[in-house]
Amino acid sequence: MAKVLSQQYRTVRLDEIQPHPDNPNRGDVGAIGESIEENGFFGALLVQHSSGHIIGGEHRYHAAREKGLTELPALVLDVDDDRARRILLVDNRSAQRAAWDDERLLAVLEELATAPAGVAGTGFTATELEDLAGVMADRPTLEELAAKHGEPNDALMLPEIRLKVSAELFDRWRAALDRYEGKDDVEKLDRLLDTVAVDP
Repeated sequence: MAKVLSQQYRTVRLDEIQPHPDNPNRGDVGAIGESIEENGFFGALLVQHSSGHIIGGEHRYHAAREKGLTELPALVLDVDDDRARRILLVDNRSAQRAAWDDERLLAVLEELATAPAGVAGTGFTATELEDLAGVMADRPTLEELAAKHGEPNDALMLPEIRLKVSAELFDRWRAALDRYEGKDDVEKLDRLLDTVAVDP
C-alpha cells in the first residue's frame, strides 16, 4: 500500500553526511557544478537518518562541496539499511529510464540559446544543441517514410510462437498438425486448437 515515509526537512552541514558506500551510480559532477554556478543549488538531498548516508543526490553533494558550499537542504528519512539501498537504486534507475521528447527539448533549448547565458546551466552544450537540431532536421516524417518504403505491413507485426523442444516432442507436434487439413501450419494449428482449446 502506498504511504508517505517518515521524513524531516532540514539544513545539514556537509561534514555531517557522507556518500552511501554502496552507490553504484557515477554522475556528471562537472555539469551539476555548472548548474549550481548558473542556477544556484536547488532541491534537497535524501539522507538516511541513522547513518547520515546520502541515498539521493550524492553528485549534487560533491559538486556543492567543490563550489565551496558548507550546508545543504536535505530530506532526512527514517528508514532501515534495506530500505535505504532500495531508495538509492530506484532514485537513479527511474531517472535513467526517462526519455526525452526530442521536439520539445529542441524547442526549449533553441529558445534558451537566444538569451545572454545561452544554454549554460541546462546540462547541454551549444554543440549538443547543434547536433540535436541537425538530427531533427534530417529525421523523415511518417509521410516521407510511407512514400519511400510503402505503407506499414501489418503482417510483419503479428506475434510469433517460438519454442525450443526435444526432437521427440517436435515429432509429436508435427504429427498432430499433419492430421488436419490446411494450406499451411497456421491453418492446421487453428484447426487443432479448435478441438482442444476453450474459448476465453
